[in-house]
Amino acid sequence: MNDAWAAQAAGRAPEPGTTALARQFAHRSCREAVQLLYDAVGSAAVYTGRTPLDRCLRDMLTAGHHVASSERILDQVGDLRLGGEVIHRL
Repeated sequence: MNDAWAAQAAGRAPEPGTTALARQFAHRSCREAVQLLYDAVGSAAVYTGRTPLDRCLRDMLTAGHHVASSERILDQVGDLRLGGEVIHRL
């Protein structure tokens, strides 16, 4: 995240893979935050109308399967950082 922010602040494009890592980290952090809230609320979280947490958690889990935030992106970035080629736009 720091590398992506520093590059943007300096007016230059981040290194290849940096934004992908930042995006994946942000998604993972948000998913964990929603999961913590969901757990803290307890059984009330599953009832529609009491809290939107059930829907939020399902949305975060679903978004985790999108290419932009999936765990597979880490494999591609690792390959890139080890000298591999960019197969898909990260």
